[in-house]
Amino acid sequence: MKNVLNITTICLIALLINIDVTAQKNTSQENNYKTRNSISYSYSTKYDNGYVILTDGTELQGQISIYGASFDKIWGVKIITTSGRKLILFDNSVKEFGLRDGVINETPYDFTWVQKDTKLIDVRKGYAPYGYVNLKDGSQMEGRIELREVKSKLVSIELRDNDKNKSKIDVENITSYGAKLFKDEKFVGPWKLVNWKPRASDLSNDKSYSFKGYMILNNGSRKEGLLTVYKKENIMKDVEVNEEKIDYADIKEYGFAFKIDDYYAYISEDNDPNNVYSNPIETLFAPGIIKLSDDSTLKGLVAKANTSESSDILFAKDKSSNVIFYESNQVDEIEQEVSQEVLMAKSNKNYEDQYLNGYKRLGDKEWKIEKENQLVTVYAPHFGYVVDFKTNELLIGELEVKAYNNAGVTLIITDNNGNTSKMNRHKGYGLLDKNNKLSYEEFLKVNNVEATKKEEVVTKNETNNAKTENEPEPIQFDSSNGVDGYIVLDNGEKIEGKLSLLNYNKFFYNVVQMKTAAGEVYNYENDQSIKLIVVNDGEENKFVECDGAYVPVFESYGKFVHFRNPYPTTLSFAGALADQFMDQANEEASEFLNNEMDKAAIKNAIDKQKKGDWDEKDQRNLNDFLSKEKIKFGNSTLFENMYVKEHLVMNIETGSRGMYLPDGLTIGNTYEMKGFMRGCIEFHDLESDEQKAHMKLKDPMKTLKFLEESFSN
Repeated sequence: MKNVLNITTICLIALLINIDVTAQKNTSQENNYKTRNSISYSYSTKYDNGYVILTDGTELQGQISIYGASFDKIWGVKIITTSGRKLILFDNSVKEFGLRDGVINETPYDFTWVQKDTKLIDVRKGYAPYGYVNLKDGSQMEGRIELREVKSKLVSIELRDNDKNKSKIDVENITSYGAKLFKDEKFVGPWKLVNWKPRASDLSNDKSYSFKGYMILNNGSRKEGLLTVYKKENIMKDVEVNEEKIDYADIKEYGFAFKIDDYYAYISEDNDPNNVYSNPIETLFAPGIIKLSDDSTLKGLVAKANTSESSDILFAKDKSSNVIFYESNQVDEIEQEVSQEVLMAKSNKNYEDQYLNGYKRLGDKEWKIEKENQLVTVYAPHFGYVVDFKTNELLIGELEVKAYNNAGVTLIITDNNGNTSKMNRHKGYGLLDKNNKLSYEEFLKVNNVEATKKEEVVTKNETNNAKTENEPEPIQFDSSNGVDGYIVLDNGEKIEGKLSLLNYNKFFYNVVQMKTAAGEVYNYENDQSIKLIVVNDGEENKFVECDGAYVPVFESYGKFVHFRNPYPTTLSFAGALADQFMDQANEEASEFLNNEMDKAAIKNAIDKQKKGDWDEKDQRNLNDFLSKEKIKFGNSTLFENMYVKEHLVMNIETGSRGMYLPDGLTIGNTYEMKGFMRGCIEFHDLESDEQKAHMKLKDPMKTLKFLEESFSN
């Protein structure tokens, strides 16, 4: 399932001129794939038995679908693994993929997965209360089902029948398997969303919490209101509508009848509409398109149930329509167009949750107990706030708290002017960090949040000539006399001696000279056979080869290095939004664009960005066009000083790399670093916040260490 956030703000344009090698990773012929129509890609195939090998060496088996501009321009692979994981991989996530017969999980989303032994991080087990296994000899076995997965690969299935007899079955003997989970056949919608109250006793019926819904009886009549469901184990009893019990035998169908606000209230039990923005962006309803597995298309308001790739999808034709639920296996792709208003509301909510009047909110662990006995707990004074119960006035200052063990609290707060207020009733209080104060605008910049206005891009976007705040100073080492060092070549050969780096250009070198102790002299100019250069000039400094340039390394860990791209590919249009820009671009473009169609393609890209209508699909299409036409924008004086600074993370053993923008917006080209990280199976197990931190290199050494350990397992 593809989820594209088509953010309505101006985007950067990444002009990546790379040789497409994805087709070389595909081990199956074009005629073996079955194509289908797609809302997002010019080329896409139906899911079929296959495999994927990630860049970290992990092999995944299951159902695969490839997508891109054409069969020869594949952008990535989607896979539903045999254990039910749905992953969207990019061209730089995979080492190899193709079609292959294998075991089929017919209900991939119906198993509960746990990692029982934290020492065995590569072993997971999946469970279902009841399931089946189809064997190659044509027989079928049923019972409580347990799956065992090692390094994301299914190795065995164990069944336990009603007599508690266990049968362990090797994968080699299985054709397919699945779970048989209980779901009321008359219920329309996700049965798992029905919430159940705790039982009063083992003899009592299961009773659901009430929800807004509808019911159609066998006689065709329809009822709407609050529904409550009763069952005993897996036997349905009856359903209440507005406290009127309806015999189950008289019901034809029933289900949820949620408007969008009803749905949010049901899942959050909170009627505050602003709290919706505490949820991830993709779980908020936005205009969009759903492409179902049967090739039908829906247009309206679209949301994900959660942030996972295998999330169920919610759809409403408009705000006044009921929400319709689609399970993940019913959906191939979705697209959402998130408005500036939603982005602004989301950013505001994030800021308000973390800051109060500009001060960082502190958690409960910051409370320090000064005195404690059986009657009262006195906390040490700390900078904080109180909201007055009567006036709703926000008071900020030195806060003292006495909490009485028989309930009740006394709050004393003194503001900066020495005014003291004492109260026993309040509408909220807490601690603040006096030394951590950020305005909303500063918060956006620090957290690299997408700009909410087009003009803000200018302040967040630096050209390649600018220096990033806190960026390590480039090492300027240019000695014709040479110092101790060594060179490591692609073939593993190590050459030691007196080393000189020459032709310093902004922050990298173009020439390396080496003289060995035996008097041998080696000269390298823009030579890509060099893997690594190490200079020992009092301290060890590393340089890595990138596209023929020798670039200083910021950080390194094992085989992974972090450095600045010597030849950035992303153009900034922050200073080029005027109408005359296109005239100048066309005038200069005539020198290297072949025809009017070429010029039109570039103009269309610029126009779409100026309108804020730009997404990953547009970015990749432009990349393919540029690669096909072999356009070298570096030859244009117009574009020469408009490249945005890029940082790269590279595996020096394989040459694979990911790019991110340290100073700019990443809309439209986030797939570069995202794809690189998704080549690690362990990355997919991280929480969303941890994934984002790695993709933005919030802590470069932490990311490099994570990659090294992931690739070493």
